[in-house]
Amino acid sequence: MFCPKCGSSQNDELKFCTLCGANLFAVRQVVDNREAVEKFDWSRTWVAEMFMSPQEMKRRKEEMERQRGITPEMKRYNEIKAGVITTLKALNYSLKDRISDHNPLIADLPLAEKSAPKP
Repeated sequence: MFCPKCGSSQNDELKFCTLCGANLFAVRQVVDNREAVEKFDWSRTWVAEMFMSPQEMKRRKEEMERQRGITPEMKRYNEIKAGVITTLKALNYSLKDRISDHNPLIADLPLAEKSAPKP
């Protein structure tokens, strides 16, 4: 048997390691009484996803979302929110282009500084 603490080879009858004093008897009990390890489930890995049909991938994705608490209402809300943000960014760039076309002195300033009045 090897000592788990220092790695030295020890006699199987010893209760303690002769080099570091680790309790080998307790280690031996744990190893002997260990329950059978649960079999590894390959169906829950990325390897299984390579061989899944499109229907199975969709079902699994929906199941994972349900487990994380993502509802269809929440997904729709996030889609709408993303659309609003995208639209506002497009308007921002459009306004910035129009302002910079009319006044080349402020073309390099951010949009917020252009619209804010100076005291």
